[in-house]
Amino acid sequence: MHIEKLRLHSDNIDQQVSFFRDILGLVTRSSEGLLSIDVGTSVLEFVDSPVDGKYHYCFLIPSNQIDEAKEWLSKRLDLIEVEENNFIANFESWNAHSIYFYDGNGNIAELIARHDLQNESQDKFGIQSLISINEIGTPHVNPRALDRQLQSTIGSLYWKGDLDRFSTHGDQYGLFLLPNYKIKKTWFPTEIEVKPLPYSATIVQDSNKYLVQYINEKLLMDLVNNNP
Repeated sequence: MHIEKLRLHSDNIDQQVSFFRDILGLVTRSSEGLLSIDVGTSVLEFVDSPVDGKYHYCFLIPSNQIDEAKEWLSKRLDLIEVEENNFIANFESWNAHSIYFYDGNGNIAELIARHDLQNESQDKFGIQSLISINEIGTPHVNPRALDRQLQSTIGSLYWKGDLDRFSTHGDQYGLFLLPNYKIKKTWFPTEIEVKPLPYSATIVQDSNKYLVQYINEKLLMDLVNNNP
């Protein structure tokens, strides 16, 4: 699964411009009420709209560069501790390592190195090392139902986790994170409340492109094109 585009809401786009362009050094494009940010093969967008809560999203990096990513990022902003004096999370069951930080609006952003992908790079780590958007946080009171809906509509599959508490759907190139916000109440590794916030995304699954909209805990999916 490839997350081609992810559009989130922002109540202060100027803060996001300053963060992504001036602090991280990403290419940004602004039009009236919309900010677009090139992240590898994906585009992250923020639309000017009030939002009651914080999002969680994630960028994929080369599987051998989590230490280099930590060093590079820590020179530009404060990382979020995952435990005392440790800023790198080790997800053994995922065979992955992650670092976390806040974006300009206080959303929880993540860089993840997925070792099973074996997408190593020998280049010096920099902003060009971000490969794509890798995860979309999609909180719901019934993650099991969303898992079934995704599978039946776009043909993607459950990946890992507890379908009643916190599960994942898709594959290691692109995942929907499906926390039950009645049970899992905060986003790791913070105390920020998990909330079902609206977003839209363009997803490519099995060469087919889908427009995905998440509004009022309803997941709407429309086929944009069909490639035999």
